Amino acid sequence: MSSSSGRLCLRTTAPTAISGRDRIETDTNSVTGKSVVIRTDITIVGDLTPDGELAAYKISGQFNVGTSPAQGIVIHDAGTVSFDADGMMSAIHGIHDVFDNGEDAFCGALS
Repeated sequence: MSSSSGRLCLRTTAPTAISGRDRIETDTNSVTGKSVVIRTDITIVGDLTPDGELAAYKISGQFNVGTSPAQGIVIHDAGTVSFDADGMMSAIHGIHDVFDNGEDAFCGALS
């Protein structure tokens, strides 16, 4: 549940397909019934310490790309995000609606 500009947004998520790295889900506004199909296809590449522990890593690809009929792309979160050995974000490249706006990105797409 999130609030965006005074609006209350209750979002339900239903996984609809998982194939390899790809994940497809449908998010639905519980009040209006509007739905958005969200696709995720990411790759995670990490550096390991000599002990086999995960150190720095990066995630790249489509984090959340949401489409809605007659509107096209309504959520666009794609690119690369890098993290240091402490798990802190060290670099971000691309378009990142969800990183920038959190749950409000989903609420905006479902309004």
